[in-house]
Amino acid sequence: MLFGSKFISLKNRNAVVDFRLNDVLYNFKLLVLISIFGVLLRVIDRFFIRGVSLSTNVFENREALESGTNIIAVISSFLYPMVFLIPFYFLLISKCYKINVIKKIILIFISLYPIFDGLLFGSRSIILSFIALIFLYSYILGFISIKIKGCIYFSLFVLAMLTISGFLFDERTSLMGMSAIDSTRISVYAYFTPLNESFSYYLKSLNNGFFYYLLLGTLNFIQYMIHGLFEMLFLVDTFNTDNIYWGAQNLSFIFKFMSSVFWI
Repeated sequence: MLFGSKFISLKNRNAVVDFRLNDVLYNFKLLVLISIFGVLLRVIDRFFIRGVSLSTNVFENREALESGTNIIAVISSFLYPMVFLIPFYFLLISKCYKINVIKKIILIFISLYPIFDGLLFGSRSIILSFIALIFLYSYILGFISIKIKGCIYFSLFVLAMLTISGFLFDERTSLMGMSAIDSTRISVYAYFTPLNESFSYYLKSLNNGFFYYLLLGTLNFIQYMIHGLFEMLFLVDTFNTDNIYWGAQNLSFIFKFMSSVFWI
């Protein structure tokens, strides 16, 4: 939607879209029903079948997910992602149709479930991706623009996302019995870009304040983005033809799906 035109531009351009509001509302209602059903199936699968609990930490909840899958989880995996489209339709319809307060609360409650799910299992990628998606929806539909004010909002948004990422990273490493700062020095993803001694002492001096989480989140993000390139080059240089899995490792989700559906 951003780059599918003849030329790339960061300016908002008016697009004439010919659609019938009744059809859009019908599609939106269908989308919401599918999303609700998908969320309910996911809740049943995780809380009632696999034993996930709000009273346990993220690692215990992750272990509960690894206990195996079931047909409810498989069906939910098809329906649940519809949740990510609700904010787009909501913003689109709100431009020409007034949604009452009760429906707004229901829609917000449903559409924010991915954030709750991410917090429950300590997954930063789901939370940050979903929030970034809402930001992108808002830009596409003209709720925000790339001007001075928009740039300020975007900068604050990036800072907030890095800070949240740093906080979640610190919490997750603490549950593992490890310091987040030590993790940025000795973990696998930090092998090629380890944190040096002086910066480690500086981070410790911040005493878990706002700038600590911001710098930690920024550093962790950079390490995650960089290490993949070096690891790919290492794998190319040391490719072992004696151990070929025919996609069973990198494309394991296909095998898991076939196993879940056909009980292989």
